[in-house]
Parts: sequence; structure tokens; C-alpha cells
Amino acid sequence: MATFAFKKRGYTMPYHVHTDAAFKATIDLPALILNGGLVNSSGVDTSLPATGFAANDILQVFSVPAGFWLHAVGVRVKTVEGAACTLDIGNVSATQTHVLGANADGYQGTCNLNALGTQIALVADDGLGRNTGAGLGLAGVVFVTDGTIDITFNSADTNAAIFDVWAIGWKCW
Repeated sequence: MATFAFKKRGYTMPYHVHTDAAFKATIDLPALILNGGLVNSSGVDTSLPATGFAANDILQVFSVPAGFWLHAVGVRVKTVEGAACTLDIGNVSATQTHVLGANADGYQGTCNLNALGTQIALVADDGLGRNTGAGLGLAGVVFVTDGTIDITFNSADTNAAIFDVWAIGWKCW
């Protein structure tokens, strides 16, 4: 298991109009393998092998500032992997949201990268996402410290998929 982040990203709110998602990115696995652009948890440039991410690898897809209220996340698969491949989206850290709990699939569980289409809020029963609030009756979570929204790859061979991922919500304070 390795943890990756995008090179030169920090905790900030990107400019967006009110009708856009606060965070959005296209994850192009063939391009990441070919061109790089990732760092490891120590901030050192790191290349992906030709097979892409391994099972249980984590990609810190968004660096979220304290005070952001996350309502939901979604994924749109544009190019399928070509083999069984799933991912989860959540928080690996237990200290960054108001519920003070880690949950790797708290926002999206078992998202299928081998099926074209859009998948929104496929959340586990104990999830942190929309309308679950980890049993608190809340819709979403608030980041109480700077944190990340993390993708955990559940499959080993992740070298062909291209997908969009987004997070909606807004900065509360």
C-alpha cells in the first residue's frame, strides 16, 4: 500500500461558480503512468508502474481546507478499465472531519471503473456521505482541519481507466 498525491497541490478552494462542483478532476491513468505528476507521502516525485495503482493504494485526490462542508462526491467513467476494477472514496484520516472517524469508503463505496456511466454516493451503511452523517442525521461532513478526500483502489491492475471525480459542498468558515 502506498499513498500518492498530485504534485504542487495545497489546501485551498479553487475558484468556481456556484453551480459548479467545488472540487473536480479528471483522473487519466494512462497519462499518469506516462507523464507522472504524483508525489509520495514525503513529497518526493513518484512514478506509477505500467500496471498503474496497486490494490490498497491511496490517491489523495483533493486537498480540502478546514471549514469545507462536503455534501457528496461522484464519479463519471469515460474510459473503462477493461478488467474488474473498483475504488472507494472517503477519508483515511480520523481527525479531519467533525465526526472524528476514518472511513475509506465513507463517501463512495465500490465504484466500478469497468462500467461507463456516472456513480454518485454509493455509500456504505456506516458512510460519512450524503444523508448518512455517520448516524448523526446530518447531510455530509465538515472538515475541522485541513484534510484530503482519498481514493482507495481496490484492484491491482489500474492502467487504462479515465474518469472524472468531483466533490460538491462549500466553505462554511
